[in-house]
Amino acid sequence: YIEGLQICLGEDCRIENIGISQEKEFAFGIKETSGKHELAVTAKNGLVSKSEFIKVEVFDEPNISIEKVEIPENVNYADNFKFIFKLKKESYSEPNDIVVNFIQNGHSRQFSMSKLVKDKDFDLGIEAKRLKSGRNEFKVIAEYNDKNSRTYASEETFEVNLANLSFWEKTKVFFYQLGLRIAYL
Repeated sequence: YIEGLQICLGEDCRIENIGISQEKEFAFGIKETSGKHELAVTAKNGLVSKSEFIKVEVFDEPNISIEKVEIPENVNYADNFKFIFKLKKESYSEPNDIVVNFIQNGHSRQFSMSKLVKDKDFDLGIEAKRLKSGRNEFKVIAEYNDKNSRTYASEETFEVNLANLSFWEKTKVFFYQLGLRIAYL
């Protein structure tokens, strides 16, 4: 019988009594930040002493932010412009099963990735003549999972104004938008 055995994981210690051939499991809370760590495990009393290092990997919740957005505030009918943004991996954990929805005035384009190991840039070309007159809303929604299939999402909204339209440009925009509404009925 081993009495007064001090068992420690780092600085977290407890005293236990264990039979000579007895096996016993101990649970310790790990207070380390996310990432890979090597921790010291010791067991000792006046008669025995044993130390080992164990490797642990602590995972945080996956997190993606939508950053470095480049989009003009105002465009003219004949303009072709770019909507540029970056999905930034903000966590140690890798986001999995990522679906990025780019929504323009209610119409969606979708992109999928199995995982986000590093930041990913998007560069979308847009024809201003496909916008509606005045304010146009653009939304980027990134949905993703962790290793346990829990779902998370990040979302950002932006606006572009289609301005300075001539009478004929307003007419073309009206009929294009009417065609979209009919197509989505």
